[in-house]
Amino acid sequence: MKGRNALLCALVFVVLYGTAACASRYDDLLARYEAARIGDVAAAALRTRLAGAAEKPAPLDLWDSLTREGTSPELRAANALALLDALVPDGDPARWNEAGGFWRPREIPTPLAAVDAILYAAGALAEMNDPGAPWLARKLLLALLSDPAAALLFADNGPAEYAMTVDALTRKQVLPPHGVWRKDVSVGRLPLACECKGFIKRGRAMEDGMTCLEGAGRPVANGDYAGDRGRGNLYAVMGEMGDLVPKEHDQYVQ
Repeated sequence: MKGRNALLCALVFVVLYGTAACASRYDDLLARYEAARIGDVAAAALRTRLAGAAEKPAPLDLWDSLTREGTSPELRAANALALLDALVPDGDPARWNEAGGFWRPREIPTPLAAVDAILYAAGALAEMNDPGAPWLARKLLLALLSDPAAALLFADNGPAEYAMTVDALTRKQVLPPHGVWRKDVSVGRLPLACECKGFIKRGRAMEDGMTCLEGAGRPVANGDYAGDRGRGNLYAVMGEMGDLVPKEHDQYVQ
């Protein structure tokens, strides 16, 4: 009899504890969604304000401004968003790969410049005190990471600045819907886009695990360009037979 009573008490405890735990998780989820709803409203207002604060140069000059010393987080965010609007339809980070081509004569791939715009904007927003800023950063990153290729390249193997940004957002309790920002191994630093200044053989690029780009500058499995993200270099890919190297390029990697 005593054993049955003990078992009954244990079952009652488990049911009550489980019910309380479920209620707590449900309340946490509701609070998170309500915070995101309010944050998204503030983020939309901030993006409108930043659109009027951006400088008005050509897209290449906007990209250059992202690494300019002494730029305030607000101006860097504004310029990055203006660049994103210039490169991508509707300024939508999920469509980053619709940017295409290179800025000539510097030979800088615009798809990677679009990702630079997203990541620099998110990083600058994470530094700002505006209540909508971290939520705008969240919105930009969630849109970018909705593309599986972008999530693999720029989150799982993202630049160090991506990890710093999502860590800052986590400290502010600005989280994705599932509660944890995606990240793994940091590879290199921003900017991702850079000038093509040399040549490399295809075998060496594949052996070193470089990021390949096709002729329009978009990441592909095997392309015409190879980016060494650890060193911040971009090369044109040659065949394996010692092709002639045009004189205008600065370096040749065996």
